[in-house]
Amino acid sequence: MRSLVTLPQSGGINLVIADCSFSKFSTCGGSIIATESSIQASLCNDFNNSLYVRDYIRYNQREERKYSSTQTFEILISNNTFTNFEFLKKRQIELPTDEGSAANVEFESLHNIGILADIDSMQGLHFSFEDNKIKNIQQYFGLWNGQAYDHCGSIVKNIDHYIQVFHLIILKNITQSRAIIAGNTFFNLSINGPLIQLQDLGNISNDYIIANNDFSLIHGYMNANILSIIRKGTSTDLSGRILVKGNNFQEIAGCPSVSAGILMIGVQKEQSLRGSEEWALGIVPEAISQRLEEINHQRINEINSESNYLEISHPNYRGLTLHLYKTILSGNTFANISMGVTRDMSFTAHGALLKFVNIEGMAAQENSFTNIGAYTVEHSRELLSQIYGIPKEFLSVNEKGELSSASN
Repeated sequence: MRSLVTLPQSGGINLVIADCSFSKFSTCGGSIIATESSIQASLCNDFNNSLYVRDYIRYNQREERKYSSTQTFEILISNNTFTNFEFLKKRQIELPTDEGSAANVEFESLHNIGILADIDSMQGLHFSFEDNKIKNIQQYFGLWNGQAYDHCGSIVKNIDHYIQVFHLIILKNITQSRAIIAGNTFFNLSINGPLIQLQDLGNISNDYIIANNDFSLIHGYMNANILSIIRKGTSTDLSGRILVKGNNFQEIAGCPSVSAGILMIGVQKEQSLRGSEEWALGIVPEAISQRLEEINHQRINEINSESNYLEISHPNYRGLTLHLYKTILSGNTFANISMGVTRDMSFTAHGALLKFVNIEGMAAQENSFTNIGAYTVEHSRELLSQIYGIPKEFLSVNEKGELSSASN
């Protein structure tokens, strides 16, 4: 069983999950995942200390016919608390294991998994994740070497198959949609992939707004620590309609296999070669592209035009403004953060705090940066000690190195 609530991929949805407490879930997937059934629901309960729960809420045929013609998907997840997910997989509960690496999977459908929300293949989705508290969720990859726990040395073993990457929230293969993730607190977290992953399908961009969230005490394992946005298509209009505003990022680090300390936003024009690192990890290749070289002066004027801003109306948050052709980073605070590590794969994956790959336009304004530096063993060990409750002397050194090498 994968989900508490199972959603349809067609028909109408009006789903609200509000004022609930979810604790100690241990599943293979998220609280929400798309599948074929027809649901309109309002869910509000306390599920503390639950194990596997699968709740299908179905209306009668009259209600199904009523909503199936609308083809709109309204999902609001608001003012909830999510704590201690993956509880049964914690080290002190599970038997000792020699497996310290992420799983390899054969099918693309198992490549990226959402722990809280896993939504796939929807058109016209309005997804709002607002004012929630997400705390104390960890995946334990520490491998005991006889003297200490090595959290990073074996995280990636091979690239013959997809590497299974976990996220708190993933929206994938969605079109003509809008996602707002705002006012949430993310604290004391460590999972193997970016906390949030958003994936477009086709040449029409979705609207993505990440605003007024607090991210603190977080340690990642690969790709990016906090946010990954991937767009696949050949259109020149895939760089815009993204706003990252008013967020607080502090005390964040990752393993040397993390290349973006906070966020990675990229446009992928071509399919990655099977068996390559970027294919296995699910990231946009950073090989030199002609995409940016093709921008002419007329296009530059269009990117910078003040007439291409789009104001988003929201009852609780003001000043949410997108640009049709630019990613906007505004009013964010970054403090005590380790950047990603540059490494050689089939291409050079550059290490950075913020990564933009094949993005034509980006505007950054009124952001604050304090104590930002390269990856250090000391910072990684300090955060791992706090997150997992392990004394620092029992955490081995995470050396920089190639992705599949003995030291990483």
